[in-house]
Amino acid sequence: NFNLNTVSLEAQVGYAYKRFLPYAALGIASTDGDKGWLAAVGVDYAVTDNIVIGAKYTHYEYNDIQKWEADVDNVSIRAAFKF
Repeated sequence: NFNLNTVSLEAQVGYAYKRFLPYAALGIASTDGDKGWLAAVGVDYAVTDNIVIGAKYTHYEYNDIQKWEADVDNVSIRAAFKF
């Protein structure tokens, strides 16, 4: 039984084309002190100047969580309102 409360830090790079922003990210992750890495790809779309929607796929990989290896895949969909 694992507790996978994850904290991550990532750097993103992307290119805005009209209202689309595709991007990729690399970073480090930690779950209860066990360190790993992450890679992600995503896209944001500005529906209006104030509303942005996006989707992101993130792959986490840990080599030593309590002496086990773990791969975690996460897909997120989000919406944001800019003031």
